Amino acid sequence: MSGQFIYPPPNSQDVTLNYNYRDSVEVSFETTTNDRIDPYLSLWYYLDGKPWALGYNTSVPSNGTVTVDLNVLDQAYYGQFNFDDGDSVLYLSCFFNVAHNTSQSPTTWGQSAAAAWSSSLAAATATTSSTSTKSTATSTTSASISTSATSSATITSAATQIATPSTTASSSSGLSSGAIAGIAVGVVIGVLALVGMGIFFWWRNRKANKPVQGGFVGELPGGQPSPQQQSFINNNNNNQAEKTHFAPYSDHPSQNSQTTPSELAGHHALQELP
Repeated sequence: MSGQFIYPPPNSQDVTLNYNYRDSVEVSFETTTNDRIDPYLSLWYYLDGKPWALGYNTSVPSNGTVTVDLNVLDQAYYGQFNFDDGDSVLYLSCFFNVAHNTSQSPTTWGQSAAAAWSSSLAAATATTSSTSTKSTATSTTSASISTSATSSATITSAATQIATPSTTASSSSGLSSGAIAGIAVGVVIGVLALVGMGIFFWWRNRKANKPVQGGFVGELPGGQPSPQQQSFINNNNNNQAEKTHFAPYSDHPSQNSQTTPSELAGHHALQELP
């Protein structure tokens, strides 16, 4: 048996329609055969991870249109209409997506609705294309103007740079080198001056604070006194020795000492007076 769906379009890998679960579809089909059959129209759905399942099935004539509600599930699904004779599939519709949007108003889809929607879609596409073309042209013009202005500014800047004498750069470079050389020489001279002043003051302080060797002024090298110094030392030692053996004189005898009377020389006998 031969035939096909008129709406939705026949099965094709290039066509996938989009509906909402509250919508209805006017399914149109035609069968080109003289055989007497009792065909069925069915709606099959697919959920992720599960096999295809039957959602709707009804007996239909060989040619005609039947309205089918898509609310076979209270969730989104992937669907397809089948036309069969109860034993085998005769032909299939294209695949379609059924969304689950509770805020969208119900719509009945069929050949007329699809044609009107296609016309409005084509008009909207043309309007969008025209607007996009105008926007693109405006953007292109603006970009061209901007590019021209930028190019002009770039050319002017380049011309200014070219017109600037190169001697300025070389002069600046020469002054920079001279300034660097002068700074370097000044730094070296300043460092040398500071080092010389430091050495001078160190030598001066060291000379002022240097102790005298030997302990006596005028000593000979090696710590030996000069002849004059040796004579002074000897005299000083003799004086110290004399002072040590000298007994101090006292006008008054000591209280502890006893005085023994001494006899006069001559006769020791007493003489009588006449």
